[in-house]
Amino acid sequence: MALTCEPFVANSPAQRTAVISEFFEALNQELPQLADATTQSSLNRFVPSQAAVLCRDKMNVAMTSFRAQAQIYSQSKPEEWPDPPDIAAAPWCSSENCLEF
Repeated sequence: MALTCEPFVANSPAQRTAVISEFFEALNQELPQLADATTQSSLNRFVPSQAAVLCRDKMNVAMTSFRAQAQIYSQSKPEEWPDPPDIAAAPWCSSENCLEF
């Protein structure tokens, strides 16, 4: 979602979540296709603030899911495996309705 929403919200979601790709590489895990071209194409048709709101909501859901999975992983991982990356929390929009976009 970070790569898909990179052009539509602030605080560079792709840069903030790059450590996730590095984490999976450290575990020798192959990552799936990271960008959702269909969603990004749809977002390009929206008014920019609408695209930003949709991305903000999708990014918030993705971040919550990642944090929940990271906690489960931390509790059950072998000691030699790396700790999950910590993703900094920051707002994707400065206003409730992302009207700055």
